[in-house]
Amino acid sequence: MAPPPSYSAPDDPKQTQPLPDEDDLSRTILHAKQHRPTRAIIVIAAVVVLVGVGLSTLLLAYIFVNHNVHRLGGQAITTTADLQYIFTISNTLCTFISLTVPLVISLHGYGVAAEWLEASQGVGSDNRPSRLQLGQLMSILQGANILSWVRVQSHLSQLTRDSKRQTISRPPLLTRSAHTLGLLLALAYLTTALDFWFHISSDSEVLAVVLPHVPVMGDTLFGKQINWTLCASYGSNATGLDYQTPLGSICRLILADPHVWPNDLVDADFKNYFSASLAESDRTAVNTSTSNYVVFTDDQQAILVPPYIPPNVTFEADTVGLRMTCQSVTKECVDTKSTNPVPRFNCHGSPNLIIDNKLFQASPYMSGVVFGVVNETGQVSNANYPGYFPAYVMAQTNPFQLATIIGTEAYVDANQQNDTFVGDTGFYYGFDIAYSLQLCQVAVNDVTYRYGAPNGSGTSGFQTISSNPSSLLTTTLVATSVDSGQFGGLDFAFTQYGPPGSGLNITSDEYSHAYALTLGQTLLAMSATIFDESPARNLQSTRVALGSKLDLLPLALTLAAALAYCLSTIYIACNAAFKSRSIDFVKLAHAHITSPAPILRLMFDRTEPPEIWKYSDWPEVQSDRLTVGVVRTRQGHLAFGVTHGAQPTLNTRLLVSSPSGVHETLPGGEVIDDSTMEATAQKGSTSAILLFWLVSTTLMLVPVILLVVYVFSINSSTRDGSILLTTARIQYVLTISKALSTAASLAVPLVTSIYAYSAAAEWLGSSKVPDSTATPSPQQLGRLISIIQGANLTVFAQSLYHLSPFNKQRKRTRLTVPQILAHALLVLGLLLTFSNLASVFDTWLHISSSAKSVEQLYPRPFSDTTLFGKQINETQCAYYATNPAGVTDPVHPDLPQLCGLYIPGVADDVYSAPEGLRAVYNSSESNRVAFTEDRHAILVPASFPADVQYIASTVGVFSTCYSITSHCVNPANRTDLSIDPFPWLNCTGSPPVDIDNSLLNTTELFGVVNATGYMVSGDAPPLDPWAYQQIKSNPFSLVGSSLVVGSSGQQNGSSEEGYLSDLGYYFTSGDALGVNLFYCDVTVRDVVYLYSSSTSSFQTVSFNDSSLRTTRLVATLSDSGIMSPNIDAILQGGASADDYALELSRQMIGMSAWIWEPAQVHAISGIEQVLGTEIHAVPLMLYLVTVGSMCILTLAVCVQAVVRSYKVPFTHLAQMRLTSLLPMIHLLFGPIDAARTWKEGGMGLFSVESEAHRLNIGPIETLKGERSFGVTATEADADSAPQGGLERSHSAGELAHSERLNVPGPDIEEAGVEGRMGYVIPDLSLKPGSPPSVSGIEESHGVLDGNLK
Repeated sequence: MAPPPSYSAPDDPKQTQPLPDEDDLSRTILHAKQHRPTRAIIVIAAVVVLVGVGLSTLLLAYIFVNHNVHRLGGQAITTTADLQYIFTISNTLCTFISLTVPLVISLHGYGVAAEWLEASQGVGSDNRPSRLQLGQLMSILQGANILSWVRVQSHLSQLTRDSKRQTISRPPLLTRSAHTLGLLLALAYLTTALDFWFHISSDSEVLAVVLPHVPVMGDTLFGKQINWTLCASYGSNATGLDYQTPLGSICRLILADPHVWPNDLVDADFKNYFSASLAESDRTAVNTSTSNYVVFTDDQQAILVPPYIPPNVTFEADTVGLRMTCQSVTKECVDTKSTNPVPRFNCHGSPNLIIDNKLFQASPYMSGVVFGVVNETGQVSNANYPGYFPAYVMAQTNPFQLATIIGTEAYVDANQQNDTFVGDTGFYYGFDIAYSLQLCQVAVNDVTYRYGAPNGSGTSGFQTISSNPSSLLTTTLVATSVDSGQFGGLDFAFTQYGPPGSGLNITSDEYSHAYALTLGQTLLAMSATIFDESPARNLQSTRVALGSKLDLLPLALTLAAALAYCLSTIYIACNAAFKSRSIDFVKLAHAHITSPAPILRLMFDRTEPPEIWKYSDWPEVQSDRLTVGVVRTRQGHLAFGVTHGAQPTLNTRLLVSSPSGVHETLPGGEVIDDSTMEATAQKGSTSAILLFWLVSTTLMLVPVILLVVYVFSINSSTRDGSILLTTARIQYVLTISKALSTAASLAVPLVTSIYAYSAAAEWLGSSKVPDSTATPSPQQLGRLISIIQGANLTVFAQSLYHLSPFNKQRKRTRLTVPQILAHALLVLGLLLTFSNLASVFDTWLHISSSAKSVEQLYPRPFSDTTLFGKQINETQCAYYATNPAGVTDPVHPDLPQLCGLYIPGVADDVYSAPEGLRAVYNSSESNRVAFTEDRHAILVPASFPADVQYIASTVGVFSTCYSITSHCVNPANRTDLSIDPFPWLNCTGSPPVDIDNSLLNTTELFGVVNATGYMVSGDAPPLDPWAYQQIKSNPFSLVGSSLVVGSSGQQNGSSEEGYLSDLGYYFTSGDALGVNLFYCDVTVRDVVYLYSSSTSSFQTVSFNDSSLRTTRLVATLSDSGIMSPNIDAILQGGASADDYALELSRQMIGMSAWIWEPAQVHAISGIEQVLGTEIHAVPLMLYLVTVGSMCILTLAVCVQAVVRSYKVPFTHLAQMRLTSLLPMIHLLFGPIDAARTWKEGGMGLFSVESEAHRLNIGPIETLKGERSFGVTATEADADSAPQGGLERSHSAGELAHSERLNVPGPDIEEAGVEGRMGYVIPDLSLKPGSPPSVSGIEESHGVLDGNLK
């Protein structure tokens, strides 16, 4: 078998002497011959590989290079990289690979074209496809999607099972093409599947990030050291007097003891400095200093640090530390046999402690009146002891001992008997107060500590690196503050009430431990003045970040699959470039196998040879339009196919009847009778359409439903503006999102397959109209088939350019665009727009989403353990209303109404005050005071479960205060009647306040102001329920004083009288104490609040002013003489009006705790912290709207297809002509069996194929000697063609067509042989000079008109 003649362009145009119009043809052919696709192959492959490798590298770099990575056990790692960005890069990589499959398979097409061209020249002739194989090959190269591959594999499997159908061997180029597309699709979908695995297996993780610290404005001075420069300045007396004492060696921390040094040696500068240093000590003790702060390390050692440390920083620094341990020696030292109301202490040598009982007995209410350093002889260095040596003289060892007697009402049982021990608390009860003698060991240390900012592992705060005993000098300086006088009385009240929640069940050891911690903190704070800053070391910045926990296996496999895809692309590109390097016309052959247009041009077009050699569009006219439907062959048989011209309406009842009935006998003995024809015509396409719609819609809706249900139903969610916070895990949210975008892209070819039914019905309908402009031309039909089969961006871009004004070739044609093509392009454009927008919004959703710590609530039942509210204990009130003590009090008839807050004849507040104190200082077992976000002080339970959120009712106090000191003190009218520390008070202005100056014999001024403005201090004896009697409204008014020692207004220790503080404190001449008067409006309210354990916060839900009765009960103990000292103890460093108001509210509601009992909550839920997801609502909504719009479009296309195809016969056959190239190849290369044209599926069109049916491709010569290019059958195939219609018609057909046969005879004769569907094409296999046979051609339009009208 000889190969078809090939053509080579002449090297010397002069030798051939071409015709004038042949110059352009020669140049065109020469260009087509020499045009190599190498550059296009390299560029496309380079882009695919570089982007694929670039995205893979970017993913690895983002995980491992730009962030901290820690290897966990197994195959897991943690990285500080954000999970959403990791997912975004991996998702983009998978999307890119999926989108580039058509491009890479197109590169493979160049290699296939080169192989076929080479085989057509006689080299490897078995590497040429047959008709059926060509259709399969073109489906692979043009479709390049999963549907095309499935169809081809189905065909190949069917042929393998039915060996009789095909005796021809499968050409290697077809096998390789099927394998190549399968490999590319497998790698693309494998990458996507592995990325799904990667998405699901990854998780967000709370991690700590450590970076070098960049100092800003000297923020590295985090250590502390003694300010020796300051000490040196006081090493000698400025007056030149020699004290003959160690005063200079203690940096003048305290004023000289007048019992040791003469007063005239204490200069004014020394006294002023004492005031300033004491003020700084006070501020440090209550954590209001701007220079110093006392904290505890991990080994419970108090250390001095700066008050502010930048967030997220770690460092090491040196400072001073103090460790204190205490034990109660009350049982060892108290004289239980003493009949004195006030206990006596005698330690009997063990421990070696000498207590001056005279001083203690003189002031039994003064907690801490015995307080000082204990020397080796047992003496106590107490500043209250005349003649005793000071602490810095007594403290000559490190550690040293310290002793104190504590007196408190907090540890008093209501039934406690005098002169007995209070349980195991270490307290001894006597004289209405419980006492405890504590002996403490105090160690002063040089501490090196590390500060670690909070991080994901839960470690934070201050950790001790080393701790060594300080020098004796440093120890002496710290011990000096013991004599400051700030540890006596109720100034030290906040150290007296034990650890939080201890109640009366506290043990002696527990109390001693809690006391030691607080006392040690305060003792170190009192020496803060002499310490200066020192630099820190090893500074690093840390931050808590939500990083990622990744599984390395799916990550590695995903990147391996992507790399394999890139390597496959390189191999395919190199193979194509190598094979096409020396083969001519590769690009032209590539166009014939990757687009249906050239095949359709061979079938139906009259294009002149110059157009054949070009890659661009060719001009077409109206007569080129094609129709589809039923035609009659020359032999009189009915067939279904594509032809030129209009198709008459089929009515099977008008067929010519044969003797045996109404039927058609077809070659091979097959018969199509009336019933079969009718059934074929009426066979609906609805089931197939609905199946495609169901599959495509399910693909899209299932992920949408999963996403919505998972985010909004399975998990809880809240919205804050455009931010959606959900407990759904980010990896699952983004996995479902990725599945949705993948499903949207997979649905595109399915929806175009649905549209093919609508287009087929429309084409069939238009084919009935003569000269209809709604039918496509060959070129337009090729575009339509490409759109439906390819359904990708490449096809859409090519088709859009074909129809756009930018296409210069478009101007050469006079054909309008048929609606089916325009609609197909519109449908594909919308589908691609929606699917790609889904990918874009998916990427946006990936980028904008982030893991967040989210609260998750779960139901929790009501029970006895959920009594977190508060209500008045009416049972208790009723009990005390009967006056259980049996004591009548005609002067105070209101006492029975006080619910036991005051009980006449039973030590008054013996029951209420201890519980009130415990509630105020958080040592109660039942109550404590908390603040809501709007400054209500409310009474709440002492403790809560760690996982609860509830709403409950309670009582609260809200206060507003302002200073009236300037209204009450007039320095110009001062008299000598001032009572230290108060000046003479005469309040003028509004509101009116009448203060009885005779009451100014204490250091507190505190009490309710009645309606006339008269105020009585709660400390004024006798103790009366003044507040309960005088309060007539809610809110009510109260005046209180605040004292400060050398406060912030007197930083320089000035002795001048006046207002030396921005806070309103007034200092009398020569006094280190300043006083401030506050006028407060106090409102008692019934509060409904929300508590959440996750934030430990209280939020006001609602509030109403309480009843007058409740208001009076809450304010009753303002007369107890306890509130004002407690407030001063807390606000030692000075207070603003707001500070005073808050503390007043806290003290007032806390002191009323005795009368409140638990109440059931209104609502309660369990709560847990989970890593949820922060989702931006905008991309999520756009994403869902886009997919929803695509579903609506799919439904619209489906409905249109069902409606159009419902009454149009043969829609399923016409649809096959749009979704498969096999019918067109069958028409072109025959032989045609009319009966097979009625079969569904392209496989049914072809009979048994053999080696004789292989096809060639390449340049050929026509009968007229013209040079052309195309696909031709072999000569053997031509010889085997049926002789009933056309002689040697391997490239001619058997179907006649009325319109084309109306063309004048000379045109037919010049064109050659009649085409299969009425088209006349060149006989590409006959040598020049061999006349074509045109016998048997009859004008079939007469038959059609006569029988099929």
